[in-house]
Amino acid sequence: MYCIQCGKQIDDGSAFCPECGSKQEAEIQTVTHEAINSQPFISPSSSSMANTNWANSYFDGGLMGLIGVNLAVAFVSFITLGLAWPALWCFRMRWVYKHTVIGGYRLKFTGKGGQLFGKYLLWVLLTIVTLTIYAWWLPIKYKKWEISHVEIDSMIPNNRY
Repeated sequence: MYCIQCGKQIDDGSAFCPECGSKQEAEIQTVTHEAINSQPFISPSSSSMANTNWANSYFDGGLMGLIGVNLAVAFVSFITLGLAWPALWCFRMRWVYKHTVIGGYRLKFTGKGGQLFGKYLLWVLLTIVTLTIYAWWLPIKYKKWEISHVEIDSMIPNNRY
């Protein structure tokens, strides 16, 4: 059941919405576009990130470091016939996110190769079984997994520029 005023999901049979406090009618209500669109938009300026300098975003890794990491990942992946790819890719992502600063906050990648290995085997199997059709979904599946393992590591003093 959804609140007739604010559109938030509430327990079935609730007399009042715990979010906005409006009285609910006994019959099932449909949520209107107006109720959904009247939800307040929470922008960075209205949250605790109001003082964040979003222009203070940059990548401070060097070209030689990136080339070195990519060559190491490719070489060891080749030698291990791709079995070490999940651990090596996590190694690469740790390097990339360690050198990434967004709004003055350094990022950190927390994914582990063991976590990715099971998904990797499943994805390879599904790609083989579906005669490579499943491969079209792999970039999205991987990106969702990657982003779910990115955190803010630390605040960088605002002296970059």
